[in-house]
Amino acid sequence: MASALIKTGIAFPREVLERLDALVREMGLPSRSHAVVEATIKYLAERSMLITSDRVEGIACLIHNIDVVHNIALIEQEHSDVVKASLAIRLGNHNVVKLIVFEGFSPRVRSLLESLEKTGSIYVITNVINPPKKNRNNKIKTRIDK
Repeated sequence: MASALIKTGIAFPREVLERLDALVREMGLPSRSHAVVEATIKYLAERSMLITSDRVEGIACLIHNIDVVHNIALIEQEHSDVVKASLAIRLGNHNVVKLIVFEGFSPRVRSLLESLEKTGSIYVITNVINPPKKNRNNKIKTRIDK
């Protein structure tokens, strides 16, 4: 059974809201609210694993401008205790896809991911985080109940 809805107000930059509305139309989603709730649930599922002190593992996938390769390498070096492997593939003349495999205690993994997010010229960053072993049996809600 779906839980009760609570209305709230959220401020968006105009261009973000225009992109969201276009996506809602193109994907045939029921509403803007539906898209925002689904995105929030996924964000919470991903990020909640980083506020524990448990060991976590996963992968960060970035698409970035070639100009920041050195900055990203420095971040990887500063977090060598949790970075287990990485792979970079050049796309055309200016962009790179970078995969970074990580494993370690969540405060250090969080530091790695926050450092990457602060790097300029990163266009896309997606993280897939495997929950700590003791939490793997707990189901994480990742969709809106219909």
